[in-house]
Amino acid sequence: MSVVLTPDLWVTVQQAERPNAPRPLPLESGFSLGRRYKVLGLHCASETSEAYLILCTDRTEMWFLSNQHLRIADGANYRDELAPKVRASLM
Repeated sequence: MSVVLTPDLWVTVQQAERPNAPRPLPLESGFSLGRRYKVLGLHCASETSEAYLILCTDRTEMWFLSNQHLRIADGANYRDELAPKVRASLM
């Protein structure tokens, strides 16, 4: 599987609160609400459909966090930027 990320991709934490939420829970592992984090990389395990983003915590630790806990910072800007490219690829 190949995944392309924009070079300056930033995310914010929106921790999933359901009982079966993926671990580790970011707000219990050195991340903060309302802060933007630069995505250092991405890992997609072949046996699952889950993606893990590689981020640096507030304590300068490197963690792999489930995409289910994260949202794109300034997501509207990414949507607007990518929409023409997605439409072109479908033609």
